[in-house]
Amino acid sequence: MNLKKSAAQVIENKKRRVFLIKLAIFLLLLILIPIFQTFVLDNYFIKQLFASLLFLLGSNLIISLARMITARFYMRKIKEDRVHGNFLLGITWISNILNAIVFIIAIMFLFAINPLEFLTSLTIVAAAIAILSKEYVTNMINGLIIMFTDQFSLGDKIKIGDNIGTISDITLLNLVLKNDNDDLIIIPNNLVLSAQVINQNPSKKKVQIFFEVPLGTILSTNEIEEAISSYLLEKVDDVAQLNLSVILSDLLKDCKKFEIKVHTKPSEEQKIERIIKEALLLYIDEIKK
Repeated sequence: MNLKKSAAQVIENKKRRVFLIKLAIFLLLLILIPIFQTFVLDNYFIKQLFASLLFLLGSNLIISLARMITARFYMRKIKEDRVHGNFLLGITWISNILNAIVFIIAIMFLFAINPLEFLTSLTIVAAAIAILSKEYVTNMINGLIIMFTDQFSLGDKIKIGDNIGTISDITLLNLVLKNDNDDLIIIPNNLVLSAQVINQNPSKKKVQIFFEVPLGTILSTNEIEEAISSYLLEKVDDVAQLNLSVILSDLLKDCKKFEIKVHTKPSEEQKIERIIKEALLLYIDEIKK
């Protein structure tokens, strides 16, 4: 399953807003340090706390910025109008792993532990842990491989051995399927890559909605897609599965005719159509103001 670019951009815009909030907090800490410099320097614990917070936030900002740049570069580079959802999931997990490492190092700084010396002192223990956790490490690597593959993705119906279900999540350790009885089937990533996997995408029904606006109304298909995608994010579990698209279907003498097209399960056809019409009415009312 691929994401419509507009839906992916809405998600990225939300992450960008979170990034700006963290940046504001980081700058606030930098401003507070000179103001309370005497108090910070005199109190050892407060000094360590500020140093740990600055390291944690600063590193997190760098990781988040790298992730956003990678996602933006990817969406601009691809020629197709669809964005491969697994790729964004993969870079998100990589950033989560890096943030977890940064958090552990920040805790070490808080208690005045040198990370390099700590790791050196635990060389033998670390080697033993690496041997014991070999299966977990392999599972994590295979999980990243699955995330960056284009053979199947979130929302696809697949068959692995005797298990059939829709992919509801991909983690570093497991691939999670949901069968027709809404039971969750958890399959280790090692098994996924070593077993025969049959992709059985369920048939979807195409829903078309046409609307007209006066010829003088300034509207673009991208703006309509982003507005509807934003509204759908609040009403639908997985917007990407709808494959939302908006096109200018006709240009008449006194009006422009647009077509909104989605693909959904037959059982959800009326619900999705109603939600899209609600989003469309809200958007048209907004631009008229």
